[in-house]
Amino acid sequence: MTTAILDKSAQSPRHNREVRPILAVTPESWPPLHEYLSAPAPAPRVLELEGDLDELEIENLKAVLDDYGAEPLLVLDLSRVTYLSSLAVSAIVTAMRRARTRGHELTVQVKRDTIPERVLFITAIPYRAI
Repeated sequence: MTTAILDKSAQSPRHNREVRPILAVTPESWPPLHEYLSAPAPAPRVLELEGDLDELEIENLKAVLDDYGAEPLLVLDLSRVTYLSSLAVSAIVTAMRRARTRGHELTVQVKRDTIPERVLFITAIPYRAI
């Protein structure tokens, strides 16, 4: 089976001009499968927080998120958090943006039917409910 990518700049057959393939790929020319497979992804580092993430704790939260910012896969577990202030939400969003620009992934995890889940839902921050 051969797949061809057509040159879009060539005129269509309706105009009596031939459309020529510029690249043809055959199964024989595909790289071996082991070149696509890599080592298993590293396990994510889980950062568990608890208590109130209010204005008094915001500097600690920022420092912790900065310390773990170099982790390629980080799970921020808020399942034992009882209160989530707007400043904490801002710090989480900033950490998520920073991780994305570095090519890393920051996932937020919360318990279902809790105040942190409602806050994340209302602010449209992606999260995983457990």
